[in-house]
Amino acid sequence: MRRSQIKMGETMGILIIFFFLVIFGFSFYTNIQKWTFEQQKRVNLELNIIKLYQRAKFMSEFQCSFKDISVDNCYDMYKLQAFEQLIDKEDGVKDYYINMFGTSQINIVEIYPGNAKYYIYNNSIGSYTYKEVVGIPISIYNATSKRYALGLLNITVYSR
Repeated sequence: MRRSQIKMGETMGILIIFFFLVIFGFSFYTNIQKWTFEQQKRVNLELNIIKLYQRAKFMSEFQCSFKDISVDNCYDMYKLQAFEQLIDKEDGVKDYYINMFGTSQINIVEIYPGNAKYYIYNNSIGSYTYKEVVGIPISIYNATSKRYALGLLNITVYSR
């Protein structure tokens, strides 16, 4: 009877060690999957910023154009002011741009020579897991004075 109890104890010890190894392995695998998921979410957020930048860059609502030729990375000051008023006051305009820009915030800040700020789009969410902000240098054209100003196109993307 003694010998069978020893064998039974050895078997129980091996089973306990086996289950600890299985639990440790499962925990390790779960943490690796969670980390991979978080990294993929960040990559998707960065790709979303690039997509929003390209959409904002090629919108004729803002672009500088001379004789129907648009200038790269140039935004017309008067078009920005008109768009800022339009998106706030007209019904349905913001709904149209929600499909384009989603949960993000886009604004343009003039750095030199002035300090004007143009709010293009704002659909920020209250509770978010990730927030990514990118500032891209641009030119702001004033058609009245025929001068350019240096500005930043700020794109903020929110994700849950």
